[in-house]
Amino acid sequence: MASKEINVFNTSFLDLLSGALGAILILFVIIPKMDSTVRSEVVNQNEEIESLKKQIEKVDILKQQLNQSLEKVKNSVSVETYAEVQSRLNNLQTNTENLTKTIDDLEQLVKNLQIQLVKSEDERRSLQKRIEQDRKETKEIEEKLRESDKNREELVEQLEQLKSKVNTNTDKENVLNDKIADINKDKVQLEQEIKDLRDKLNQTIDQLKNCTNNKSAEDALTVLQKENTDLQRKNDALKDAIEKLQSGSVSAEEVAKLEMENSALKKRLKAMEEDDDKPSKGSKTGLELDKNIVIMLDVSGSMDDEPEPDKLDQVKAGLKMLIATLNESNKVEIVIFPQGPNEGQDFQPFFGSLRKVDSDTKYIIYNEVSKLYARNCTPTRAVFDYVLNEPAYKDAGTIIFLSDGLPTVRKGTDCPEDNTTALIEHIKDLNGNRRKINTIGVGAAYRDRASVKAEVQFMKKLAKENNGFYIGF
Repeated sequence: MASKEINVFNTSFLDLLSGALGAILILFVIIPKMDSTVRSEVVNQNEEIESLKKQIEKVDILKQQLNQSLEKVKNSVSVETYAEVQSRLNNLQTNTENLTKTIDDLEQLVKNLQIQLVKSEDERRSLQKRIEQDRKETKEIEEKLRESDKNREELVEQLEQLKSKVNTNTDKENVLNDKIADINKDKVQLEQEIKDLRDKLNQTIDQLKNCTNNKSAEDALTVLQKENTDLQRKNDALKDAIEKLQSGSVSAEEVAKLEMENSALKKRLKAMEEDDDKPSKGSKTGLELDKNIVIMLDVSGSMDDEPEPDKLDQVKAGLKMLIATLNESNKVEIVIFPQGPNEGQDFQPFFGSLRKVDSDTKYIIYNEVSKLYARNCTPTRAVFDYVLNEPAYKDAGTIIFLSDGLPTVRKGTDCPEDNTTALIEHIKDLNGNRRKINTIGVGAAYRDRASVKAEVQFMKKLAKENNGFYIGF
């Protein structure tokens, strides 16, 4: 069993010694005053000294008990611990003896002080009279100073009130100016966002009208058009309010109201971008797609290149519209390519299986599609190998392939073009006519029906060799 150190010092005992020394110091400080309070204090200190003597006796008893305890545990503690404790006890004995001697000296000192008190009484009375006179003169001077300070404080208070009014007005003006600046900034930004979104919506509406005749899609278009109209009305109201604010005919309370409307407009715009539509009631799209669909979406770096940096945004909007036309009779999977910048990160499925298109699935897709951004190569071969060989997609009857460029392969950090002729044969062999592969080309080249560019020809031939359709988006 490990030895335990014995602490022979007690905090209360040290406090007792400190109190005794403090009482002695008080005697030395107050004795020179030599008044009745001092006499009373001397008597009290005599009692304190007697009390200290009794405490010292108790300390002696405590030391004896500690010595006895130390002898008992001598064999159960280390030699060093025992020596240290014995040393402390010896120091305690020495301190106690010194304190006893000091108390004896103090008793003699108190007796001498009592004699001196009698002699100093007359001097005290004389000093008391002089003190009273000084107090009277001091009081008169304090009255004069107090009156002067009162006048000064009144002036200072008036000055502070003026400063406070000036600062308050300045702060209100600065806040109002900041709010006006923020609203103007938001106005410009919202106008641009509204314009961009309206253009994208119009494009999507036109494209969807050309690609589908489903009643549920028409319903979705109606919802979007209504949202677009409401958004324009809100924007016009915001313009009118800002003009009033700039002309100074609106209050600070109306500014706060305007900010709330501005915030609501932003939320409305965001909701519109997320395409928060109700589930479709239709059974199939106008494209006569299979019930089970795998969508392969190109998110390579060229999808946001000039001169069409918004290609990916257009695809995301169109994809949301397509998902909005599906219902619980459909199952869908979305596979993006590439996943990341390194080899082995050529694709990433949303679910890893065909998933029923209920409202939860739609919201997951909307949110995930909104997060997509353009990056890296176009590993078309790798993503087709995955989709056509993955057992989880064996029931898929339709594949929709969206891309904006020629297939590439990874060579370190480079992206050289793949052999399109060999790739089409490879995909055809893997597919074995089991699924329709529909291709959608994204970009200006694909919208030119007479284009003979290699990427356009690749998309057309890939669809033709796999019984699918091709369209330029």
